[in-house]
Amino acid sequence: MVNWSQLSQFTGMQHLLYIATLLSLAGCKTTSEASTTGDSVHIVAAIETSGCLGRCPVYQAVIFSDRTFNFNGIAHTQVIGEVVDTLSSSEWQSLLSVMHRSRFHDLDSAYLEPIMDAPTTSIFMNMDGKSRKVQCRGDAPPAFLMMQRKLQELADARAWIRGAARKSVSDTSELIIELHSASDLDVLLKKYEEYELSLVRRLGPNHEIYLFVTVVEDDKKSALLDSLRNDGLVKEVQWNRRLKQRK
Repeated sequence: MVNWSQLSQFTGMQHLLYIATLLSLAGCKTTSEASTTGDSVHIVAAIETSGCLGRCPVYQAVIFSDRTFNFNGIAHTQVIGEVVDTLSSSEWQSLLSVMHRSRFHDLDSAYLEPIMDAPTTSIFMNMDGKSRKVQCRGDAPPAFLMMQRKLQELADARAWIRGAARKSVSDTSELIIELHSASDLDVLLKKYEEYELSLVRRLGPNHEIYLFVTVVEDDKKSALLDSLRNDGLVKEVQWNRRLKQRK
C-alpha cells in the first residue's frame, strides 16, 4: 500500500527497503536489480484512486526513478493485488515529457467538489527537486488530467485496470499553426494543455507560423482541429502531413 504521508520523504536506505518490500510482494525483482546505479532510487510519480457507489476502479500505482512500475489493484480492477513491471525507454521519455509540460507543481493541493458519489484521485509527482501531491474529486484542471491520463495509459497498456491491454494514444501528430501575434503563443499552449500541445519550433522569421506536436486520440483529432480553427488566436491551422520516405 502506498503511504502518501511519506511519499516525499523516502531517501537512501529507507527508500530502498521500501522498494525491496514492494518487489518481494510481486516476486519479480531483487533489490540489486531495482537499483542499477549508486544513486538512491526514488518515487517519480504515483496515483491513488478511491471508490464510489458503483464499480469505480480502486488502485494505487507508483513509478520509480529506475523505471520500476508498481501497481496495487484494490477493487474493480483486472489485477487485484501487487504486480511489478518496468517502463520501456519510450514510455519513460513520454512520461517525463508530460511531467515537464504539465506544470503540475503550479496546482493547488486540492480540488474537491462536494460530490458524494464520486471517486477521489490523488497524484504525486517528484521532479527537479520538487514534490507535489494533488487531490481531485469532480472537475480537475488540465495539468492534473494530463498526469492522470498518462499514468492510466501506462497501466492500461498492461491490462492492469480494465482487462484487455489497450493501445496507447496515437502517435504524436504535428500541427502547423499561424498565430495573429507572437504574444499569443503562451496563451495558446496553456489553453490546449489537455491535448498535450507543445511547441517544436518557429517555421519562419517573418511570419508567426509555428510547428507544434500534440498527443491526441484519433477520434478527438477533428474536435481539436475545429477548436483551433474557431479560436481567435489562430489565423490558420493544418495537420503537417509529411511524405513517407521511399523504401
